[in-house]
Amino acid sequence: MTSESEFQRKPVSQFWVLASLVAMLCAGQLGREIDRPFYGMHSVDQAHNAWLARSHASYGLGYTRGLPTFAVGDPPAAAPSHYLDHPPLYSLLDAGAMKILGVNTRALRVTNLLATVVALLLFMKIVRALSNDATALLSGLVFALVPLITYFGVNQWLYPLCFLALWCYLVLVEEVDEEPGNLHFLGLAVLLFVSVQVIWQGAFFAAALGVHYLCRCAHRKQWPEPKLLAILIAAPLTGIVLNFAVLAAAEGWKFGRLGELIQWRVGSGERETHEWGPWFFRAGEFAVTNFTWVVLALAGAYLTLGQVISRASGSKGATLFRRDRRFPQFWLFAMPAIFQLFILKGVVWEHQWWERPLVPVVSIAAALGVLMISDLLESIKAGLASVGVAVLVVAIFISTLIGTNHYYSLRYYYPELIGLFESLQEEIPADKALLSFESYLFDQKPGVKQASYRPEVGWHLNREIVVARKIDEIEMQAATGRFPYYLMPVEHSKPEVSQYLGWLVQQLRARYSSQLIRASPDQWLFDLRQPIVQDGER
Repeated sequence: MTSESEFQRKPVSQFWVLASLVAMLCAGQLGREIDRPFYGMHSVDQAHNAWLARSHASYGLGYTRGLPTFAVGDPPAAAPSHYLDHPPLYSLLDAGAMKILGVNTRALRVTNLLATVVALLLFMKIVRALSNDATALLSGLVFALVPLITYFGVNQWLYPLCFLALWCYLVLVEEVDEEPGNLHFLGLAVLLFVSVQVIWQGAFFAAALGVHYLCRCAHRKQWPEPKLLAILIAAPLTGIVLNFAVLAAAEGWKFGRLGELIQWRVGSGERETHEWGPWFFRAGEFAVTNFTWVVLALAGAYLTLGQVISRASGSKGATLFRRDRRFPQFWLFAMPAIFQLFILKGVVWEHQWWERPLVPVVSIAAALGVLMISDLLESIKAGLASVGVAVLVVAIFISTLIGTNHYYSLRYYYPELIGLFESLQEEIPADKALLSFESYLFDQKPGVKQASYRPEVGWHLNREIVVARKIDEIEMQAATGRFPYYLMPVEHSKPEVSQYLGWLVQQLRARYSSQLIRASPDQWLFDLRQPIVQDGER
């Protein structure tokens, strides 16, 4: 840790006032368009989580059995369709948020905003305890501004739990100025157990603490403290075993699909084969948009050239830099990212937010890069340091704002089509269904990932969809009275299907009133409630 004599800390109240301003800035960015529909970047995942939470909130645990469940309409299907790829706790926590904030698109975004602010404040507290106020505040500012956070946030409660666990660990190994006690042991055990229950990635944070502790003991040539080592191993391992037991029991104790799911995530993922060259290139592309070139340049400069300079300036008699600029506990912050990115390498191809564990590392490195540049400028001429820091902070702010605007501008699903689904939800009673040419099936990995409606459709339509593609099937289903509308696209990517659609439209327009919906892609909507009476019929 940096000694107090090397860098005098600001008063506690002053530090937390500035930290609160950083947190407010982050909340303002993350709170943009908080009511927007699920059509933006990775809307599949966001709508998916909201849909599973809604099932708990709307139908109750008696129906879902506490398991993530795909369900639409009211009443829902008699046999629940459970989603058994992830631990159940995260959807239960999301459902609790919806019970408090309402079943709407806003509920989970507000929860994520609050969790992100809590995680940010905990992060600054940890960095401050390990280094100094300037590093903590600048690291927090970068954390708060990078597009990966200002658009996606920290994904609910994993990061607050992990940062709290990290604090307990640092207290117990006497790396921060707080007296260790039994509450820290208990807190560490509970937090590691719960973090794995919330989401699988919690295991990587737990593994990082365990590996760090063993390496620390080996470096100091001392035996691990039995109580602490037992907690670091048993708490997360118990959580993992419990997760597998719950999910396997829900599938009739069939472990095969879970094994295939793990192989898929640690292997090629959503590509046919895994190649390290394209993988690193893809990760680099995501890093540029997640963090921006300005932040990456500052972090990269510090982690390369800056390491040589910081070690030289930390030696006795060095005068180029006035403060110790070494990265505080580098491996402790870096290992969760290394474990997640390289072990679950198969999912990095498609998801920007899988680089989220890099945020603490990049934030601290970029902040130290700014401070080292300020030290260099101060050594050249008194007063230049403040100007340099101001210029670099403005550059970070402008670049990250541009990056955040870019993320918010992207559309991964069709806004007009979502508007149509919302209109149909108002028109179709909850106990009725939509008859459709398309199934809107989302089957990411057949036989491994569980199929469902496309999550944006499941959330915004919230009605069962039944497929019918032949004129006699459509007429038969229309006669049941269960389907007020039939929906079909105007065109298809395959010419032969488009030709058939043209013929089908002619048949249906002769039988039912119709409406052409400009929805990108355009749709025909037929009202099945009032068949057109043909000449001569009564």
